[in-house]
Amino acid sequence: MKTTTTPQEHINKANEFRQAIYVNALKKRRDAQFELIDALLTHPQIKSFPELSLATAFRRQWSSAYKAVEEGSQDRAWLTRYLSQQVPAGLQVFALDETVWPHPKARTLKGLLYERSPTRSIKRYSIVKGHVYSILAWVPEAGSSWAPPIDSRRVTAKVNAVETGMQQVDALMKARHDAGQDDLIVVATDGKYSNHECNRAFADREGLAKVGRMRSDRTLLSRAARQ
Repeated sequence: MKTTTTPQEHINKANEFRQAIYVNALKKRRDAQFELIDALLTHPQIKSFPELSLATAFRRQWSSAYKAVEEGSQDRAWLTRYLSQQVPAGLQVFALDETVWPHPKARTLKGLLYERSPTRSIKRYSIVKGHVYSILAWVPEAGSSWAPPIDSRRVTAKVNAVETGMQQVDALMKARHDAGQDDLIVVATDGKYSNHECNRAFADREGLAKVGRMRSDRTLLSRAARQ
């Protein structure tokens, strides 16, 4: 018999989720961080940080917004584990890719890397300077562009996107195992992750499958093994 969830049950679950984030994920400057998150979620269009501090959801003085960013801290390990365990049990598909946040005029900002980024004006890729992030997202519906992120990490000069992505996948698998969710995980990747090092790393992990794009000019030396 199919059961339906009432609107009140949806509200109760959302309140439980928000309370868990408030209590466990946010540490120093907890209240200011929580209201700043609400402001980000409800503000229709953000043009500047000072404007965000004037959002209705942010009920504190404007200086608290800066303190939330500069002094606030989070338990990122707990947050990643908690978000991973919110994905329902059963066969699930995740997407892994990197994205760059350009900072072309930032001369003193730390951790900047040079990375390829799409440019609309010339309809091709160009090299930009910015912060690079590895995003692991859950894909709940095939053909849908809605994919809530599960884990986001900064890519550094010492740990590249592929290595960072594998760390994210390992954290996802451990979190789901701890929750008793040992079903098969399928990770969809771009061509960057279709090299022998990454493929071998995926093959060594039980309960994990990878679907990745390959360049059209790639030459395979042997047929794919069937298991």
